[in-house]
Amino acid sequence: MRNALNSEVRQLLDGYFAELAADDTVRAVVLTGSEKVFAAGADIAEQAGRDVVGAIKAYTTTAIADFPSR
Repeated sequence: MRNALNSEVRQLLDGYFAELAADDTVRAVVLTGSEKVFAAGADIAEQAGRDVVGAIKAYTTTAIADFPSR
């Protein structure tokens, strides 16, 4: 799905933010969309088979919130 934040996309974001956080030369990260691609939210089809705890674990990330301020 093009606009869904599925677990694969979230894992990629976690990895990218961890890599960027380790680089002392990075002072800011800007996430953008475009006219054709934007974040629509969670992938509902992927969530269907999960219970509440599984859904929270699959879609909770601290990589962005924990990104260091420099």
